[in-house]
Amino acid sequence: MARHTLFPSMARFVLAACLLLLAAMTVSGAAPGNGAVDEAETLLGIDFGSEWIKIAVMRGGKADIVLNENSKRKSVATLSFAEGPEALRLFGESAMAKPQNALQYIRELLGKCHSLGSRNLFGPHHFPSTVQADPARGVCRLVRKGGEKYSAETLNAMLLTYARELAETQEKVSVRRCVISVPAYFTDAERRALLVAARIAGLEVLALVS
Repeated sequence: MARHTLFPSMARFVLAACLLLLAAMTVSGAAPGNGAVDEAETLLGIDFGSEWIKIAVMRGGKADIVLNENSKRKSVATLSFAEGPEALRLFGESAMAKPQNALQYIRELLGKCHSLGSRNLFGPHHFPSTVQADPARGVCRLVRKGGEKYSAETLNAMLLTYARELAETQEKVSVRRCVISVPAYFTDAERRALLVAARIAGLEVLALVS
């Protein structure tokens, strides 16, 4: 997979956050979480939007945009489950091949309490899939046609795993630490839910950047 070093504005923002964090950790000699940060370690920057995901990596003081499987700088923040017994997960443009099965705007489910009214509105978007209340947690969850139930954290973890695997494919190393950009209006509940999703995806979040 080819690299690209001409940065769009949002990706530049994420990369700047990575660089600032690495500089601060180099001075202090320790990460905000646990242990020192190796300068050769690959850090992941994720611009985690409602409609799009942009990914960048920084290693050895050099930053690069991660291109997706279609050599594009950004990927549609969409997933779907392929039909058949294996229930393969599809992401990005592959997930949009059958838009009626695509799960979009799933970031908008994070930290939301479900209203039992007639509308399922999340942010400025209408969520097209079946959403119901999770009585045990007081938040919403998605229910597929077959009856499978998924928490918002699990669904978003699938997207974050997709982002991590794209970076690992490009860099050919394991990537575990990251910075994620989120909207400034994200509530504490939404931020906590995103951190849970990242943990499920095998990522240690150094910072959520608005």
